[in-house]
Amino acid sequence: MNSRKNSAIVAVIISVLLIIAGVVQTAYFHRLKQNATEQVSGEITDVSRHSSFSRSSSHSRRRPKTKYHIYVDYTVGRTEYTTSFTLSRSKFSEGEKVTVMYDPNDPENCYVVGAFKNGGITISVLGVIFLVISIAFIIEERKKSESE
Repeated sequence: MNSRKNSAIVAVIISVLLIIAGVVQTAYFHRLKQNATEQVSGEITDVSRHSSFSRSSSHSRRRPKTKYHIYVDYTVGRTEYTTSFTLSRSKFSEGEKVTVMYDPNDPENCYVVGAFKNGGITISVLGVIFLVISIAFIIEERKKSESE
C-alpha cells in the first residue's frame, strides 16, 4: 500500500470519529435539555480569560487564541452548586444574574441559558463532508490504479 492510500484510510477513520463525536455530543445535548426542566437564578462569580497561541494558516506567525472560563453559582433548596463552562467569546460579566436550567433529580446536571449550544451537529456535518471527500479520493485512486 502506498502512502496516498494510507493517508486516505486515515482520513476516513478521522471522518468516522468526527461523525461519532458529533452524534454523541448531540445526544448529550438533547438528553440534558430534556432532563433539565427546572430553573433557578444563578450568578456569574468569575470570568477568567486564558490566552494561548495558535499558528496562522501561513505557519509563519503565531496569533493569540482567547478562551473564557465562566463560573456560575446557583442554589437549589439549601444546597449551593457551582458550574462552569468555556466560551471563545464572553458575553457574560462577573456579578451578572443568569438563568440556570437543572435536572430536579440531579441538580448538578445543568446548563446556563444562552451559553449552551449544540456543536455536535456542526462536528457531524464536517465529518460527513470530510468522509465524502476521502471516499471520492479513494475511488479516484482506485480508477487510476486500474487503468495502469
